[in-house]
Amino acid sequence: MKATDLTSFELFNNVPLELINSVLANCSVYTIPAGQHLIKKDVKNSALYLLLEGEVQIYLEEDKPLRIIWAGDVIGEISLIDQQSATASAISLVECKVIMINEPLVWSLVEQSHLFAINLLRLMAGRFRGVNSQVVSSLKKQRLFEHKALVDDLTQLYNRAWLNENFTTLLDRCKKDRQPFCYFMIDIDHFKKINDTYGHQVGDFVLQLTANTLDTLSRTGDAVVRYGGEEIAMLLPNTDINDALRIAERARQSIEDKNIEYEPDKTLKITVSIGVSSLTHSESSIDLIRYADEALYYAKAHGRNQVKFKDYGP
Repeated sequence: MKATDLTSFELFNNVPLELINSVLANCSVYTIPAGQHLIKKDVKNSALYLLLEGEVQIYLEEDKPLRIIWAGDVIGEISLIDQQSATASAISLVECKVIMINEPLVWSLVEQSHLFAINLLRLMAGRFRGVNSQVVSSLKKQRLFEHKALVDDLTQLYNRAWLNENFTTLLDRCKKDRQPFCYFMIDIDHFKKINDTYGHQVGDFVLQLTANTLDTLSRTGDAVVRYGGEEIAMLLPNTDINDALRIAERARQSIEDKNIEYEPDKTLKITVSIGVSSLTHSESSIDLIRYADEALYYAKAHGRNQVKFKDYGP
């Protein structure tokens, strides 16, 4: 293989042609059929591959390519340098032509040319930067997926999965610190009638407005959760029952005061019923949900549009 054919490779930038000729004089060009491994994951690699023609895909998993290596690039430098098994597979996407430089020849070039060594280091640094960018991108996607998994699409409140995952932790923290804790179960009155009369789009709008109102009234540390259907829960750590009842009444009144314009010049009014429970000694999250549910049921059975609390403490 003539050195002049390798001048397009970053690896040989400014490396003397005479040195390349002498070290690589016996290297041959290999034709690799499509679908063949150049490097296998978890297998030790002992050569550097210069891709003259074709395309090679890099796989962390056999069925999911990570990226493509094009002609003029190098494959296998990291696993060759660190003497560890390869962390990815390199598989030819089409028929490829490659030069394989075995490990002794690579070290011979490093020893005889600091420019080759610098090029190799720059090449590896570029790979690491690329990996870092992919890691950052993956983390962003992961955070997005985690957010979507724990947030209700319609209301943008936390969802039931978030409640199941976090309620006990928040409650136990208050128990440990001997702090009060209150819980609301909020239900939009006659919500089925709203859907039946005005349609589900208006029903969704009512849900969104109610959720936004409650979220706006919540304080730092509070959590507002779409519990299911038209029910919304609120968790109020470090809040005693007197403050909780004032907050619940303010929320009820704020929602009742709104005129909801669902079409131009067409408005409707809604109300909510709220059941409140409070930590009195050692109740569990299940207990507080049940107590708030029972208080809510009482409020709805006795006229709706009101806040109810039943003391289950000693």
